[in-house]
Amino acid sequence: LDAEQESLNARVTLVSAERDLAVAEYGLLAATGQLTARNLQLPVEYYDPTENYGEVRNKWIGFGTAGDE
Repeated sequence: LDAEQESLNARVTLVSAERDLAVAEYGLLAATGQLTARNLQLPVEYYDPTENYGEVRNKWIGFGTAGDE
């Protein structure tokens, strides 16, 4: 039973270390500005900042529409 418990403890420690590594890797990507849908190659529509700027450039804190002046 002691050997089984030690084996279980070792596997738990390994999984915990793998989790910590994944969290650190994603934290590093986030800190360097690389945690994006495009860099992760996610199957989603990518954000286009140029398009968003065109939609909101004439708004004051969310009021009005892009055509209002």
